[in-house]
Amino acid sequence: CSQCDKKRTRSVLSLNRFLEEDGYEPLDTVDIAELVAYGMILKELYVILAELEPENRKILLLFSIGKSEREIAKEVDLSQKGVNKRKTKLFSIVRERLEIAGYSNPF
Repeated sequence: CSQCDKKRTRSVLSLNRFLEEDGYEPLDTVDIAELVAYGMILKELYVILAELEPENRKILLLFSIGKSEREIAKEVDLSQKGVNKRKTKLFSIVRERLEIAGYSNPF
């Protein structure tokens, strides 16, 4: 373009070049509507999580990275049963808030 100091070579652009040179494989198909929906759900989740008490956010974070109830209990100084009850309550809160926001079955 006239705004750029680069010269066009008029060569054909091919995704195969990226695959061969960098090892990237293009996705088969991308559903834009699905991506937008997931983005909206994530935005709502961030709002919900921001409103939780810090300890409750930490519990959900630790679950999200695969920690067991026993491991979480040690980190937040609760019993394993206490963590289980809190987890059940927190997931219920998140589910209810997502339903109120119009996401009846987001996953």
